[in-house]
Amino acid sequence: MRYSSAFNPSVTVEVEHPPGVGFVVEEVVFAEESGARGGRSRAAEAGCEAEWVQVLTEWLVDRGVRVGRRGDERYADAVIAVNVTRCETEQDRSEGSKEIVERVGDNTRRRTVTEHHARTRVTFRATFEVTDLSTGLVAASRTLAYEPEMTVSSVKGLPEFPSPGVVARRAYHRTIDDIAPFVFGWVDARKLVFFDDERCGLNMAHRAVKSGDYERALEISIANAGSCEPDPGADVTGRDVAAAHHNVGVLHVVQGDFESAMESFERARAADPGNGSVREAIRETISAEAVAAELRSVEAAAAAREQRRLAEEESVLRNADIVAMVKNGLSDQVVIEVIGTSAVDFDVSPATLAQLAEEGLSAAVIAAMVRRAGGSDPEAGIAGGRRRES
Repeated sequence: MRYSSAFNPSVTVEVEHPPGVGFVVEEVVFAEESGARGGRSRAAEAGCEAEWVQVLTEWLVDRGVRVGRRGDERYADAVIAVNVTRCETEQDRSEGSKEIVERVGDNTRRRTVTEHHARTRVTFRATFEVTDLSTGLVAASRTLAYEPEMTVSSVKGLPEFPSPGVVARRAYHRTIDDIAPFVFGWVDARKLVFFDDERCGLNMAHRAVKSGDYERALEISIANAGSCEPDPGADVTGRDVAAAHHNVGVLHVVQGDFESAMESFERARAADPGNGSVREAIRETISAEAVAAELRSVEAAAAAREQRRLAEEESVLRNADIVAMVKNGLSDQVVIEVIGTSAVDFDVSPATLAQLAEEGLSAAVIAAMVRRAGGSDPEAGIAGGRRRES
């Protein structure tokens, strides 16, 4: 029984899983609100949806995700679509009794009084969907349902109802717990048996594990496994040898060295083929190794996407690039040709257009910038403005 999992401590191994969507999310945009798409949401649902999007935006930004402008998906990894199908508030009052203790002089007395309750409850139903922009496919979809409530009690009259907005925000924040594994991945804490026995010095390694010194524990365990051999005179059996190699394997798993871990577990299985703890450790190691490989693949793909994005950003024309070209003496014809054949990210707000004219850009160049940015042609207005000024 000394090598039963029920009679030995365990070591926690944290296995980091990739995001459920299958890729690292670095920038997102929110899809158009459902109410704007077709008027399907009533006023209450539309209001809750806007508040929920704000909560989700704050959460994503806090986690380091860029939230792009709606409709501008050039650098986004995913589009998030949310739809609130029900957001209803229910408020009611009730009465009960409460025993209170009062001090009267040197004495105390107990009496029962009426206690008034005011309850606010919000029924929240919604869907959350993530679309992978690299494939156009829905990567994750979740239906969400919550019914948070708050109650205020008073023995001094009717209390005010709790704010429906405050109660609703409880639902919004609870959605984060449910959708976080899809967007950011999650950590799975698994427990593996770590044998603790005087034979073969296993207890010495366990003391190092308890103190948190896993490096030292691995050194001791490797030494234990190297010196532990069956010895009838010392009451050392194949099970003791298996336990020594098993402990080495567990510590390799903790360090993420799955290849070395499997070598140790195979030695343990050879010494004690029927050891259930060793079989379980092998299954967990194979599973953890597969998850780690998936995570590495996802992270490598994210790094490649980020490199491509940075390269594209470097090649994108911006306002300052056009101003520099004009000041360097390039003709309007050349500048307009470059604008028409390049990726652009122009600021064409009214104030900026006036500033560009002051920088010496012609009406034709500014008009070309506006056209590439998707705006209207301001050439006539700019020219007219200059004529009026003259």
